[in-house]
Amino acid sequence: SAFSIRSLNHVSAPQKSSLLKHFSTAAAADSDTLINNRISRAPVPSSLDARTLSENLDIVLSHLRSRRASDEALDAAKTISTLNLDRVSLIKQRDEALQQRNELSAKVGMLMRE
Repeated sequence: SAFSIRSLNHVSAPQKSSLLKHFSTAAAADSDTLINNRISRAPVPSSLDARTLSENLDIVLSHLRSRRASDEALDAAKTISTLNLDRVSLIKQRDEALQQRNELSAKVGMLMRE
């Protein structure tokens, strides 16, 4: 199947990001090609931050193992990924609570006017 970014012009940015992530992860999983005993990092940006680490943990761990990183370094990468996922979950909970507060605040305002 022919896939290009141009064919996604009608898709919203978050959906496009999700699709691109899916296809790049699927391509990495399908290829099973190891370069220097590690998974290719083609879909991973050159800068490594908590989000990139979380989204590409298997690639990061593969690269760390190929560089003979210590168990502590591998555990640290896993911990960073876990903490970042928890952070994202907490941010979503906060946003939902703020949305609920705003909705209830509007209802209270309407009732006060009555």
